[in-house]
Amino acid sequence: MTSLLLGHRLPKFWTREFIEDVDFLDEGFFAPVFRLAIAEFPQSRFPEIVGVNMVCEFHGLGTAGISKANDLTDLGYDTSFTRLHIADDNVEMGHSAKARDAVVFLMAEAARLGVTDLVWERVRRGATAMRMAYVALMQGRLKLAPTQVPAHLLNAGNR
Repeated sequence: MTSLLLGHRLPKFWTREFIEDVDFLDEGFFAPVFRLAIAEFPQSRFPEIVGVNMVCEFHGLGTAGISKANDLTDLGYDTSFTRLHIADDNVEMGHSAKARDAVVFLMAEAARLGVTDLVWERVRRGATAMRMAYVALMQGRLKLAPTQVPAHLLNAGNR
């Protein structure tokens, strides 16, 4: 038995058929697997996790997130959850504010201990790794045949 998700019939996730589904982009697994892996080490990789979280929470802010939601609407998808999540990520009081506050707190502690440069480098490494996972996903999406993407979205970067 399969379920319908975004116009694609998916086999049950615990089956071999799901694992071998050729419609999945390999790059789509980089970010979630990376997040699962780094989460296994909350004590020893805390600065990197703070950097990962910062990128995740700031990723969809501003016109980029709204543009993505508009593109999904243009493709016929319900973007209610996406738009709600953009609102929750606001920099004033939302998830992004909490991510910012975590960085500020961590760096204040690092300054108190005299290890600011070391800790910032680790935060930066975590953020860079997460950003690379997002870039890989975007590059994977470019592998789609142009006929699968509406023409006005092919030029979305030129807006």
